[in-house]
Amino acid sequence: MPMSNEEIQTEAVAMSTATPIPVPGVITDAPNGNGKGNGQSAPPTAPAEPEKPRAKFRKRLVVGVILLIAAVIGVFKGVPELVYMLNHVSTDDAAVNSHLTYLSPRIDGVVTNVLVDDDQFVTAGTPLVQLDDTRYRLLVEQKQAALDLARTDVAQKVAALAEARAELAQARDQAQSQLAAMHGAWYLASSVLDLVHYESAGLKAEVDNLKQQQANLKLAQTELKNAQAAPAGISTEEIEQRQEAVEAAEDQVESAQASIEQTRALLELGPVVPGQDPALVPADLPSRFAATQYVLSSLQQDASQLGFSPKVISQTLDEIQNTILKLTTEDAIANSPAVRVAAARVAQAEAALGGPGANPADHPEIVEAEKELQDAELQLSYTMIRAPITGYVNRRSVNPGTHVEAGQDLLVLRSLNDVWIDANFKETQLGSLRVGQPVDIFVDAYPGHIFHGRVAGFSPGTGSVESLLPPENATGNYVKVVQRLTVRIDLTDPNSPKMPLLAGLSVEPDVDIKAAPTGPGAGLRLLPASVQMP
Repeated sequence: MPMSNEEIQTEAVAMSTATPIPVPGVITDAPNGNGKGNGQSAPPTAPAEPEKPRAKFRKRLVVGVILLIAAVIGVFKGVPELVYMLNHVSTDDAAVNSHLTYLSPRIDGVVTNVLVDDDQFVTAGTPLVQLDDTRYRLLVEQKQAALDLARTDVAQKVAALAEARAELAQARDQAQSQLAAMHGAWYLASSVLDLVHYESAGLKAEVDNLKQQQANLKLAQTELKNAQAAPAGISTEEIEQRQEAVEAAEDQVESAQASIEQTRALLELGPVVPGQDPALVPADLPSRFAATQYVLSSLQQDASQLGFSPKVISQTLDEIQNTILKLTTEDAIANSPAVRVAAARVAQAEAALGGPGANPADHPEIVEAEKELQDAELQLSYTMIRAPITGYVNRRSVNPGTHVEAGQDLLVLRSLNDVWIDANFKETQLGSLRVGQPVDIFVDAYPGHIFHGRVAGFSPGTGSVESLLPPENATGNYVKVVQRLTVRIDLTDPNSPKMPLLAGLSVEPDVDIKAAPTGPGAGLRLLPASVQMP
């Protein structure tokens, strides 16, 4: 492991303060208690015998070889270490850190079972603590029954809507049939009117024919009288012919009279009153005609079922015709009382289901019952406390039978998947540090292994100012102390299960200040809001 700047300075001071080695025959000025020499010389020694030249040469050769080896070692080992120290910044005030997840119940209850213990590894979703769930299970069953009841009620409303729609369809069909009957009755009335007009015209023709036949009879009778009154020259045969002509004319007159009586009977005029014109037809005959009255009665019945006012039937035939012809099928059907009543029932049934086009599954009763059931099931799920993350159990403080309250801490989970290094660098070392610089991490627990990371961010203040009681230096007794700032270092490799970095382990990070920063926020100290850390 390369030596830090602090270790080099400490070793140099120790060497400078070491006691010199006494040399025979040389006066030493060793410091006494007050730091001054005592002025006394070393005790005399026996004079040394002169060394042989060969021994001196050998000794000098050994010293030279040792110095040469030391120089080579210094070149090949000391220079790289010196370069390494100049290009790296390190601190031994660093430790592994990780997040803590405090688990507490969301509801009050009694603990029935604790399924884990301290230092046990659990994955996300693992059951940890079981609370008594009897009351919550009963609540779920109650809410499920309420939901079933709501669905049954809505199903009945759906059936009522279907029945109301069927009644509406039937009422519309009936109204349409009644409207068609009104049109048919009016067409029948038109035919009756045409018949009355035709028979009235025929009556006039028959009266004219009667008059013609009566004139023919009168002529035949005159000719018969003239033949009978002639003195001579008319034979009996001729008289008989004229007698037959009179009889034939009488028959024609009787036939014409019978036709007139038949037509008048058809027109419901009755027998001819003496002195009355047989061809005279009252102006109101088409209205008071029996067939017309029958048709009007049918119209009145159909019109009343379609919701028309009774005075419509009291109008003249022409006015009735105009009223009927102006009717549209949809208006007549929509104004039918039966259709209106059926439509009102449909609207009422639709309103009971939430309005036209509403989905029965989204009915407020069902939705409310479903939400209450979901809330009851959620409360039931709270009786089993599960691990929200993957990690190790720590600080268990609950046992079966313990009554716990919502928000009470039961145990702690510490995740080792998301660990980082909190390194406290001196403020004199911060000038060269930037986000994104690579870091070699040495851990005391795993000697010889190097972990790799990167500078991820800087604390916005030193530990002293962020403490509960920050120091107050306005008393006049100020002593400058080198402050330390926490630098976050993230691992670039996943936390290995074979050599896990456990929270609190001491580490020594070495930051390569000469390497180019990489990753989010590279080269910065304070990360802007737009930079998202991985």
